[in-house]
This record gives sequence, C-alpha cells and structure tokens, in this order.
Amino acid sequence: MRSCRSLLLLSLAAALGACATAGPLGPEGIARLEHSRADNPKSASANRSLGIAYYQAKEYPQARQALQEAAAIDPGAIAAAGRHQLPLRRVRPRHIDDVYQDGDLVVTVCDLAREELGGLAAVHWSVPDPVPSGDPGSFDAALDDLGQRVGRLALRLVPPPRPQAPASRGA
Repeated sequence: MRSCRSLLLLSLAAALGACATAGPLGPEGIARLEHSRADNPKSASANRSLGIAYYQAKEYPQARQALQEAAAIDPGAIAAAGRHQLPLRRVRPRHIDDVYQDGDLVVTVCDLAREELGGLAAVHWSVPDPVPSGDPGSFDAALDDLGQRVGRLALRLVPPPRPQAPASRGA
C-alpha cells in the first residue's frame, strides 16, 4: 500500500483537478458554459465546468468527453499545493488503470468518479470543489479538509508505533 503522502497527493489531484459537487446549472447555464468553451476550446477549466454541468444534467456521454478534454490540474490546485509544500507541478491526471495496484485503497472525492469506478471505490468523500469560485481560500480549505481526512484514515490503516518500555538496568 502506498504512503499516506501519496494518498494525499492522489486525493488532492483528483479533488482539486477534476470534479465538483455543486448543484445543476440548467439549460441556460450549460449554454453559457458551451459558449465559454467555444471561445477557448483547450481550456481545462472550461471543459471541466462543462463536463460537470453535463454530468449533473445526466448527459453522460457529453460529460465524459468534456471531462476527458479537461485532463489538467487546475492552476489554483497547483498554487494551493505549493503553499502547503506539496509537489504537484509534475503531477497530471491519469486514468485509474494507469495507477491502480492490487491492495490500493481507492478513495473518490468526485461523484462522477465514484459512479464510474463502482465497487473499486472503497471510500467516497464529498469535498466541495474549489474550482468554480477560483478563490485561493477555497483551494486551501479543500486541501485542509482532505489532509485531515487522510490523516484520520491513515491512523486506521497503520496505527502509530507503540512506545517501547525502557530497558531495565542491572544492579
């Protein structure tokens, strides 16, 4: 099983790079996002927002396509990681098939990922997506939330070492 730091980095990349849990936008909101993407078709943020809106509207094929085109970690997530001394610059979103190893505990923080992974996802955490606001404080809050959750999970997976009794000295 991977280290807690690896688990935190994978969780952070997933949470801050590719998902949202905000409510549905409706047809007008989707049209606005489609227009935004048309203005900048390579924008990871525009594609991610549109993919999430499609997903919430239950338009799954369009959601999948837009989210695959958004395969980048949001710059706000990279900046937040830097503020917390987590090296995310060289991390990129990758498909689960490229990183999963037998024995890994899969934690999803995105409703779409949870549904796509089915039984492979052992744990799901609903974490508010900081991408729509773009506010550095939102990214820091998501990172802090994930850090606390990973810390609590790590204690359950690997208990801290027990202190050893001091050796007795002979008389």
